[in-house]
Amino acid sequence: MTPYDQIELFGLTETDAELHFPDDDALQIGAVETAFREITDVFTGTALANDLEPLLWGLVNLFHRQALRLQSERHRNEEVIRTLVREQDGTEIADVELQKAQNRHEHASEREIAFEFMRNHAADLYEAETGSPWLPRAGSVKRNTITAAIVEARDHLRAVRQREADELAPEGARVLIAGGPDFTDTAAVYAALDRTLDRLGQIVLVHGGLTRGVDRIAAIWARERNIAQIVCKPDFATHGRAAPFRRNDEMLDLTPRAVIIFPGNGISENLAQKAESKRVAVWRPKVAAPV
Repeated sequence: MTPYDQIELFGLTETDAELHFPDDDALQIGAVETAFREITDVFTGTALANDLEPLLWGLVNLFHRQALRLQSERHRNEEVIRTLVREQDGTEIADVELQKAQNRHEHASEREIAFEFMRNHAADLYEAETGSPWLPRAGSVKRNTITAAIVEARDHLRAVRQREADELAPEGARVLIAGGPDFTDTAAVYAALDRTLDRLGQIVLVHGGLTRGVDRIAAIWARERNIAQIVCKPDFATHGRAAPFRRNDEMLDLTPRAVIIFPGNGISENLAQKAESKRVAVWRPKVAAPV
């Protein structure tokens, strides 16, 4: 089975990707505390009181088992992503398949953290009710304090993307370049990149992967100079019109040393503004005025 077949096993549909996650209060109070309260109220003071403790243990275990299943799913998808990264050939198909695998990884990670959050809160309620700590039948359970489950998931995924970029490109100062798709001054782009390479010694070039304009000129320059490239294409299927701006955030998450901006449009200006707000050096090379 190829990696392209494997990514279909994880079951993320377009509808799933559009649904929002419950907030922490809904998970903690709606899903966990309500269930505990209803069961405890019904069983306490009745002939079923002796069955309360094992039933509550089982309730915590439901969340625990689901978290473990999602953890296994995430690990399988990480293997798929690593394989796809190794097999990247620069084609659109390979890039789309890698994007799908990353989306599935993100979705599984968010679900896993949500169930860990519910399990941990349920374990606290179990201990408060029975006076004994909740423990699984075998092994141990890691108790992380998560106060914003979805935010934590996205922080985790940002670190995963960073590691993937590290695997894809050799060491070197990451330099972002952006500009308009109609920009055709090849000499200006080459001069700016040659100067940057001279100053920094070893660089990794990061760009948006357009087939024309600044991105195309920069990609050709990198191939001619044998410079590693990281291509960050906007994900319109997931983010719609906001995709180029979300892509700018992802590029800046790669901790660049500098950003080179050529005349272009609001998207490249947005990248420049965000870089400046993060105190990343922004260089706007002088270019000849259009005739």
